[in-house]
Amino acid sequence: MNRTMAGIVFAVAILLIPVCAFSNQDFYYTFDGKKVHLEVAADQFVVKPAEPDLSAAEVQSRLQVHLPVSRVQPVRGLQTDGYFEVHVQHPIADPQAVREELGALLDKTDWVHVEPVFLLNKTPLIAYDVFMVKLDDASEYDRLIKLNEKYGVEVVSRNVQLPNLITLRMHVPSEYSVTEMARLYFKQLHLRYSTPSFKREITKHQPVNDPYYVFQFYHHMTQAAFSWDITTGS
Repeated sequence: MNRTMAGIVFAVAILLIPVCAFSNQDFYYTFDGKKVHLEVAADQFVVKPAEPDLSAAEVQSRLQVHLPVSRVQPVRGLQTDGYFEVHVQHPIADPQAVREELGALLDKTDWVHVEPVFLLNKTPLIAYDVFMVKLDDASEYDRLIKLNEKYGVEVVSRNVQLPNLITLRMHVPSEYSVTEMARLYFKQLHLRYSTPSFKREITKHQPVNDPYYVFQFYHHMTQAAFSWDITTGS
């Protein structure tokens, strides 16, 4: 079957698949009580195969059955192994169609997790199964643990200097995407924020001339240099 025909078959298959969680989802997370909306990339997504230790070539070969793929590469530097970044040959202009295609992939037994690649101010953000929360008060920690039991989430780490800052990991496959899970926690706990642990490409930002910057862990933890591209305060 050639790629054109495979694309047609895949499009028809979408019409026969029940609408999943991706279909009508409004992608956003919450920071300091404000919604941060995310655009869905039209030509990229992230996938985790059900079988560990697959190569990028094997992942691409399996995906080609469903849609034309131009490039697959492992995602390095995540707190969870086994994710691949996928680039499709022909960008999809309609975000709804992107969501439907990803939802269709979730129904395939080859994959345990599929996430869009998001865009924030045109910068690609890779989401996977990890998200971070900051408690309003340490007394919320017990409630968080109960919520973990309810949704199948585990504590990855709790910051020593800032114990209210906690990194969490979903168990996949899950009926929720990572953006949905982050929102569930924000709605059911008293949090300052709840955000996916995005990976983004590191680029040169505002120059830092403070010689003690390398010792100020909180700037690195909050990725302050990124926000300084928007404002340095007053």
